[in-house]
Amino acid sequence: MKKTALSIIAVMLCLCLVACGNSEKGMTDDEIRKAIVGAWTTEYEGSRMGFIFNEDGTGFATLFPMTYTIEEGVITITIEAFGQTETGSAKLDLEGDALVLEQDGEIITLQRTEMPE
Repeated sequence: MKKTALSIIAVMLCLCLVACGNSEKGMTDDEIRKAIVGAWTTEYEGSRMGFIFNEDGTGFATLFPMTYTIEEGVITITIEAFGQTETGSAKLDLEGDALVLEQDGEIITLQRTEMPE
């Protein structure tokens, strides 16, 4: 249970990060949504975190169901876990198969990975 609680905290920290946006790259919100569809993973403070983004605005953050929206290059993710709902927002920076998030000089990079079966 302690590890699960730590995973939720790590996921929420990741979601609250703010990065440089795709507006300079000319991507529309719809193009960004289509580009992030799939599975992404990262190592954060010794824990592996995974995200699955579906095109319909649903997905999973680690093992927890989530929904997301993208407006003006900013993704807002809502995660429900253990009877609580948490929401976080971040601007996206896509660099090939990497999704880079940054806040106050701290950078977290998620790598595209194979979809679990």
